[in-house]
Amino acid sequence: MDDPKPKRELTPAEQAIRLELAGATYAEIGRVLGMSSGDAFALCAATRTEGPKQKLEDERALDVARCNALLKAVWANASSKGDSESIRNAVLLMQRRAKLMGLDAPVRQEVTGKDGAPLVTSEEILLRLSRLAGPRVGPDDDKEPGA
Repeated sequence: MDDPKPKRELTPAEQAIRLELAGATYAEIGRVLGMSSGDAFALCAATRTEGPKQKLEDERALDVARCNALLKAVWANASSKGDSESIRNAVLLMQRRAKLMGLDAPVRQEVTGKDGAPLVTSEEILLRLSRLAGPRVGPDDDKEPGA
């Protein structure tokens, strides 16, 4: 049965974004669209807001989308067929995706001294050294008080 809705053709920008999502280089995108790699980069970047923070978010979103696409590709073999390599790949993709999205709770790290003992602070070291050195004797110590 024919689909009642005619499919519209993708715009060059939509094609460029899909190719970028699939991991194509800007040179490859440019060849497909009949333009230079610089123009392909500009076309992909035109949909993004400028600024370093936004560029980072765009890159992160692109990597998450790639992980999702790859996970979808291996999921059937991992979940229904129990293929061990697909399971391993799915887990690795899920770990990478969680890391990109900041889903994992921070790992608590505790720094201790030798054999798990508490760390010794610099103040404590100075106190121990002063105890070892004994009372301080200096050039002013032999003078009479109040002199």
